Formats: sequence, C-alpha cells, structure tokens
Amino acid sequence: MIRRLLLMPSPGDRPADISLKALFIAGSLCLLALWWTWPRLQPNQKLYAERDTSQLFRYEPRALPDFRLTGAHKPLTRAALKGHWTLIYFGYSRCPEDCPTTMGALASLYRQMAAEGHVSSLRIVIISVAADDDAQRIQDFAASFEANFEGYAGAREEREKLFLFFDAGVDLAPEKGPYQYHHATNLFLVDPEAHYVATWNRVPDRDTLHQEICGFINCPP
Repeated sequence: MIRRLLLMPSPGDRPADISLKALFIAGSLCLLALWWTWPRLQPNQKLYAERDTSQLFRYEPRALPDFRLTGAHKPLTRAALKGHWTLIYFGYSRCPEDCPTTMGALASLYRQMAAEGHVSSLRIVIISVAADDDAQRIQDFAASFEANFEGYAGAREEREKLFLFFDAGVDLAPEKGPYQYHHATNLFLVDPEAHYVATWNRVPDRDTLHQEICGFINCPP
C-alpha cells in the first residue's frame, strides 16, 4: 500500500517525473540500508584488542603422551619432565621474528627469577618445528638467549605427538620458503608430574608472566 502511494503517478505527473521519484526513493532506501549495516561491517576494535592481549588459560591437569625427542646432551621424554615445572615453546632456529622475541622475553624472565632465587624449579624448553633443525642447532639457538635454556629436535612423528597434544598451531609445510614455518606463539606450562596445566596465548610483559608463573610454582618470598 505504501509503495503504491509513493510510486503511483498523480494526474499531472510526467514519465520523467515518475522516474526521478523512483530513483530518489531507491537511493534513499540504499542510504538507509548502508547506515544500518555499516557499523556491523566494521572490525570489532574491542575484540581485536583482546586478541592482541596476552591471556593465561588454566586447565585440568592432563598427562602428556609418551614421546622421545633428541637433545644435544640428553633426550627429552615425558619421564624426564617430572620433578620440575617446565615452560615449553614451539619454534625453530631460523625463525625471523616471533621466536627471537619470545626467547628474549623468556631470558629476561629467567634472569629475574634467578636473581630472586626462584628459578631452580623451572625449566625453559624450546621444541623445534623445523625438519632441518637438528639437536645441536636448536640447542645453540636456545643457549644464545640463556645458557640454561634447552632445545630439542627429533623425528617428525615424535614432534607431531606434542604439536597435536598442545594444539600448537604448527604447519609442517614451509609457508613462504624453505625456512618459514607457521606456528603459534603460545607458551605451555607442564607441572612436575608431566601434566599440561596452562597456556599463555602470547608472552605477556615480564612482570605479569613472573607473577603468573610464581602463582603456579609458589615462589618463596
């Protein structure tokens, strides 16, 4: 009924007048629709800000699967993780940006905790996602940030057990070239019983990570 009233010509209307009226009405409706939908098409700035903020996620303790990785000095197995809290990061020695940034932040944390006498129960481990990383190469990479950091490589099937268990976002096919691998920036925390208990979706600032780590390992005052 409304459409008929808007578009029905009056006795004095000419065809050109009718076309102009129709175009005006159609244009007005398009502008109204755009005004209504535009805010919903824009990125949710709050959501993206939250994605860029480090968050700690705690889980019910879950036992790691059996695995065996190669180290420059000794292998890493589920049994070898027992007795210490272990912070695990997945990366590789030729990583251009994320790995050096993360490892540098972990080295800063480690030195702070060492100065406080809190570091004896915490291990920092990087597990290589790259097939071309051998045990010595990834160990040298880890030790370049902190002498006590540990690096491990190993057979693809052994590494894949952990990639899948931690949901580490690892793509084993090089992304942009022979040494470009996609992997998540998460940190994964394993308790002294070799149970996965928490993850950070990215490295927070040192004070925040220090406080949250101490919440697990009960740093002495």
